[in-house]
Amino acid sequence: MKYLLLIALFIFSFQLSAQDISDCYVVSLEKVEDVNNAEPCVLKLADFVLNHPLHVEKDEKEVDFAVDVIIGWMKATPRYGFTLNSKMLKLADPDNDNVLLFRIYMATLAKAALLRGKTDNKYALELFVNYVKNPKNKVKQTKAIKKLIKNWEKGKIDAYIK
Repeated sequence: MKYLLLIALFIFSFQLSAQDISDCYVVSLEKVEDVNNAEPCVLKLADFVLNHPLHVEKDEKEVDFAVDVIIGWMKATPRYGFTLNSKMLKLADPDNDNVLLFRIYMATLAKAALLRGKTDNKYALELFVNYVKNPKNKVKQTKAIKKLIKNWEKGKIDAYIK
């Protein structure tokens, strides 16, 4: 009986931790009203991306879908303006193992804007640093990533947010 309860508890807790983004599969970004109405889904999709390791083995198609919607929304939203920081983009250089950090950067920018009600690059950077520091996300700790983390901890972040 104890084993049956443990198995049931395990299955229930696993289902609680899984994120379902199926209600966001029909997001439209054609009209301004659609873009504004998509905001709850964009936030949900940003969380979905940020809750997966950098090199996704499971849910790869869903993460790709989520990133596509986030970027489409960022291009279309009239409420927020996003400027990509060149120093941040270099962290996702195609010549290193962290090329997929671009999608993490996009997810943090979108999430920060939606949670703060305005474009907030400092909060987005905080989300980004927390992501790259977390070992479960399997981000290669390159010299540039280590420098970013060190600068964040020292409060020297202007080069990353302007």
